[in-house]
Amino acid sequence: MSKHRTGKGNHRLAILVAIAAIILLSIGGYISYQTPNGSTAKLNMELRSLRPSPLMGATANLTAVNGTLWSVDGKPVVFFVGGEFCPFCAAESWPMAAFISHYGSFTRVDFITSSEGSISAISFYGTSYTSPSIYFVGLEIAGQNRQPLQGMTPYEQLIFNEYDPQHTVPFLDIANRYVLIGSQVSPGILSGMSQQQVLAALGTNSQLSGYMGNAEYYIAQAYNESLAE
Repeated sequence: MSKHRTGKGNHRLAILVAIAAIILLSIGGYISYQTPNGSTAKLNMELRSLRPSPLMGATANLTAVNGTLWSVDGKPVVFFVGGEFCPFCAAESWPMAAFISHYGSFTRVDFITSSEGSISAISFYGTSYTSPSIYFVGLEIAGQNRQPLQGMTPYEQLIFNEYDPQHTVPFLDIANRYVLIGSQVSPGILSGMSQQQVLAALGTNSQLSGYMGNAEYYIAQAYNESLAE
C-alpha cells in the first residue's frame, strides 16, 4: 500500500516539475546547453561556422579609445555587458559569442528569450568559457524584469562608468582599446526565431548570417588592431 502511494506521489511530482518547466520557459526562462552527449561541442562548431565578413553594412561599429591596455594573465580582456530583458543585447550576443568561439570553447551556455521583444539570445550569466588567448568577462547586469542580476568588480565599474556613462547596454570593451555602445544587429532580424534556428542560420548565406558576420567582423578587426598596438 505504501509503495503504491509513493509511486503516485512521484508521478504527481514529475507532472509538477514539467508544468514548472513550461511556466519558466514561457516567461523568458533558461534553456541550458551543457556538456552531456557532446552538446557543447556541437554548439561551439555552430558558432564557429559564422565567419567575419565586411560585405553587409552594420548599424554601428567600434570606436577607438586611448585607455590603458587591459589584460589579465597576459590575455587581452573582452568585456561584454548586457541585460537579459534587452532585445538589443540579445541580438548582439550572437556575434559576440561567435567571435570568442574562434579563440576558445564554451562548456556551458544558457539560452534565453529577452522579456522585451521576445528575441532569442545567449545569456552570459552562468555561461562557462575557456580560452588560451582571451580573458572574457560577460555580465548580465539586469534580469528579465530589469532587476539587478550581476555586479561588477571596482575596475569593471570604473571602465563602464568612463566609457558608457549612461550605462547603455549592450556595451563592449576590447582591452580598453575599442568600445561599442549599443547593438550592431537589429533585433528585428531575429524576430520569431528560436535559438536553434539562429544557430542553423549562422553557417548559411542568409541575410541573418550576413549581418551577424558583419558585426563579428568589426569585433575581430578591433581585437586584431588591439593586439598590434
